[in-house]
Amino acid sequence: MWEDDDRPYIEIDAPGMTEKDIDVWVHAGDLIIRGERRSERQDKGYDTRSYGKFEQRISLPTPIKTENVDAKRANGILSLAFARSEEAKRRRIALKSE
Repeated sequence: MWEDDDRPYIEIDAPGMTEKDIDVWVHAGDLIIRGERRSERQDKGYDTRSYGKFEQRISLPTPIKTENVDAKRANGILSLAFARSEEAKRRRIALKSE
């Protein structure tokens, strides 16, 4: 996770997974990612990859606009970019000389 002045960003490894395998939710200031990685192998041969259901919960650093989330999956990485709510954006305060 990292942030710039406008957005927090999160990237999560999701190799071999499709959009059907992952659910992404925002609830009560948390990002919740649930999914399942399934084996495509039908035989019972040795496989070193891990499979199964998972859930990851990440506390978001600032309030966000849930209607404006950019979520993409490419090259085995789930990338999320959130728009900060107006209250959470940094604002410069002008100083007055006396």
